[in-house]
Amino acid sequence: MSYEPLRMHVLTRPLTFLAMAVVRSSPLLTMSVASIGNDVSIAMWGTAFVATIALIFTLIMVERRCSTADLPYQRGLLIVGASLSCGWMFFDTLLVLLGVMLIQVISCFLALAPNAPLHYHRLVLGFYRHRLVQ
Repeated sequence: MSYEPLRMHVLTRPLTFLAMAVVRSSPLLTMSVASIGNDVSIAMWGTAFVATIALIFTLIMVERRCSTADLPYQRGLLIVGASLSCGWMFFDTLLVLLGVMLIQVISCFLALAPNAPLHYHRLVLGFYRHRLVQ
């Protein structure tokens, strides 16, 4: 199924890529927040770094598992981001970041299914059909 062109607002693409970066670096970001008021050992930083690298490789495998020639994984994330974008800066920031991060987490579970590309395509199509329209 082809998607009619979505109107992407100015922040849609940067927010989508920011959400992807936040999910991939979440162990290091969590450690950074935890270290604000406390002393954190080098071993904990090392563990967070290794967990971040493992998460990046896991998400690369999820991308390969959920992608098709018609709908690559990152294009699906952009479609979800554009579907959640309403043109208001505050709401765009909140909805696009949370929505794209949620889709990445859900796609990790979808990648375990036998028909992962089909399930991912249906998930993106659901967001596309229920997109926000001004």
